[in-house]
Amino acid sequence: MAISAFIISVLLIGSLFIVASKFNRMHESVHDYINEWTSSVSKVQEASDYLTDEVRLYVSTKEKVHLDNYFNEAKVTKRREAAIEEISGYFNDSTIIEKLREAVSHSVDLMNEEYAAMRIIVELSDNANLSSYPEEIQNINVSAYVENYVSLSEGEKEMAAYNLVIDENYHSKKEHIAEDVSAALAELDDYMKKHVHDTATETKVMLFVQQLLVGLNVLFLAGIIVIIFFYVVKPIERAVDNLSSGERVSIRGAKEYRYLADTYNKIHDQNVHNEEKLHYEAEHDRLTGLYNRAGYDKVYGNTQLDKSVYILLDIDKFKSINDQKGHAVGDNVLIRVSKAISESFDSDNSSVFRLGGDEFSVIIEGVSQEQSQKLIEKCHKINAELKQEKGNSPSVSLSIGIAFGDANDTTDTLFKKADIALYNTKRNGRANACVYNKNLKMEQD
Repeated sequence: MAISAFIISVLLIGSLFIVASKFNRMHESVHDYINEWTSSVSKVQEASDYLTDEVRLYVSTKEKVHLDNYFNEAKVTKRREAAIEEISGYFNDSTIIEKLREAVSHSVDLMNEEYAAMRIIVELSDNANLSSYPEEIQNINVSAYVENYVSLSEGEKEMAAYNLVIDENYHSKKEHIAEDVSAALAELDDYMKKHVHDTATETKVMLFVQQLLVGLNVLFLAGIIVIIFFYVVKPIERAVDNLSSGERVSIRGAKEYRYLADTYNKIHDQNVHNEEKLHYEAEHDRLTGLYNRAGYDKVYGNTQLDKSVYILLDIDKFKSINDQKGHAVGDNVLIRVSKAISESFDSDNSSVFRLGGDEFSVIIEGVSQEQSQKLIEKCHKINAELKQEKGNSPSVSLSIGIAFGDANDTTDTLFKKADIALYNTKRNGRANACVYNKNLKMEQD
């Protein structure tokens, strides 16, 4: 066995020297592909995502460090432009460069909306020192991106800034960038496949000889195969199943694999947290914590109307509170009202929304007309609580309209019924609740 092993080893070494030269050629290309080319291509996406993260953080937190980080990347680090320069040294005038330039072009176009969002936040927090901010912030015309910008309240301006960097239009442009980068990576993959195929063809004969020689060493490799199977293959199979189902990866196997699995799990957990946070913020009002208009459209659109009641609530004379006592007091009133409504309609089948300004609504599923009196009593209880001054919140009252859905209702008609009932409450002195009936409708008409 020792002589056989020596002879096989000599033959293997000889063939390895021949294959080594072929392999080195391929290895150099793969090394460049892994360590330089794909990294350079990915930098375009990374830089674009970094700018997105920083502008969103600035809009959300108003901390100037994120604005500084944004412009440091855009004007100093300039990873997008550097990436194209790096990859151009290998693939000048190729489809790869073309796609990357398109991605950078989309990213630059998107920056105008980001400038507008940051300008809004600057005006809200530091308008007096606008001249100390970059020229892009000073020169951007926010009205070109936000309708009726000048007439918006501070809260609406802040929401407009948030929407500029999170809405569907922004997301669509981000997808264009990702598509261009993916296309560049795909072109790079095609190049590598062709290069590897050519090299593989050249080494095919020598590999065949090596396969024969390696076959004689199967017994020597059996132990290694068993180890690889239990410490590498099986963990990878389990990981594939976990990845397919979007779960965390089991940390069992070889040391290197455990390190990769642990790293993946940390990234997975962070992504889940970020997605949950963005989803919550997209559907909830920042001031009150209630569902916002987006959440309202989602919940109301999936409600079984013929077994539900729609309650529309409006704060009486809220504008005068803002005008006389200031928006800070107005915000306290909104928070107090939202808390009172939420606590009164706190059940699994109830959903509470802030539709905008001083208008709220409640949708309760699984209720019938027989429960009208009970709902009215709850509304009276809310008004009784709000009548008492509390801290920085003055005495307020709600005008309330209640409408029960039927088989013929749509989301629009049920809302209209509640609105008619609300109008009737206001017309009859406010600070009360009214249940819709056909006579009210005729009276409104």
